Amino acid sequence: MFQFRFLDEESNPSKTSDSSADIAEEKWFEAKEIHPKNDFVKEISDNCVNTFKCGKNISIKHITSDAAKIFSAKVKNLPVFQAERSDSDLLTGVYEGGLKIWECTYDLANFITKQRIDLNNQTVLDLGCGSGIIGILALIKGSTVYFQDYNEEVVEFVTIPNVYLNIDITAEDNIRNKCKFYSGDWNSFLVLTADNSKNDDNKFDFIFTCETIYNINNYKKLHAVFTELLKPNGVIYLAAKTYYFGVGGGLREFEDFMIQQNVFDFSTCWKCSEGLQREILKITFKS
Repeated sequence: MFQFRFLDEESNPSKTSDSSADIAEEKWFEAKEIHPKNDFVKEISDNCVNTFKCGKNISIKHITSDAAKIFSAKVKNLPVFQAERSDSDLLTGVYEGGLKIWECTYDLANFITKQRIDLNNQTVLDLGCGSGIIGILALIKGSTVYFQDYNEEVVEFVTIPNVYLNIDITAEDNIRNKCKFYSGDWNSFLVLTADNSKNDDNKFDFIFTCETIYNINNYKKLHAVFTELLKPNGVIYLAAKTYYFGVGGGLREFEDFMIQQNVFDFSTCWKCSEGLQREILKITFKS
C-alpha cells in the first residue's frame, strides 16, 4: 500500500488546523531562480543514469534516485538528506519528495505522447518538476519550459543535469533561451514571477504537474499558481493518485476545492486500470 513516511507527527501535513497551517507557512523556503550550469554533468557516470522510453521514438535520460550517487560529499548536509537518511519520502517544508520519480510522472509522459499533444512553440510550466521528465519531454517537442521544484538542491543537482543529459550541451545558449529553473514555495514563486504574469502573453499555454496534491494545506497555493499563470485558453494536466494514504489528500479532495473556488472546469481524461488508483485531470478556465 502506498503511503508517505514522515519523520515525526509534527511534520504530518494532514493536520489541517489553522494554527498548524500557519506554522507550516512560516518555514517554507523562499523562491529563487537557479541559473543552469553543466559542470556537474561531467561528473555523472553511466551507471548513475537510467533511460525512460516514452513511446516508440523518445528516450529520456535521467539520474538515478540514489542520493549518494547524485550528490557529491560536500553537499550531503543539505536539507534533503535529513529526510533521505531517515528513509522518509518527505519532510514538510524541508524536503518535498523531488529526488524520486513518482508513478504519475510516467503516466503523464505516456499520456502526452499517446495523445500527441502539440507542444511545438508552446510555453510550459513543469510545476513540482523533480527530475524534470515532463519538462524535458516538452523541450524535445519544441516548447519553452519553466522548471519549478521546491528544493533548490533538487533543481541544481537533478533537474538541470537531466536537462543537459537530453539536450545537446554544445547548444548551451539555446538551453538558456528555452529553459528557466526555479526553486521554493509556490506563494513566493508567484511573487517572483509577478511582473511576467501581468501580461497574458507571458503566461503558460500548458501547466503540467504530478503528485503535487498530497498536502491539503497547499491547495490554495497550487490553485493560485493555476489561476495567475495559465493563459486564458491554456490547459492544465494534473496527474495524481486518487488518494494518498497516510496524508489525507487526493484527487476528490482537490476537485472539491476547485468546485468551491469556481474558477476552473475539470474532467478525468485518463485513469489507471490496475494497481494503485491514479488519474489525470484536464483543467481549463470556466468559459
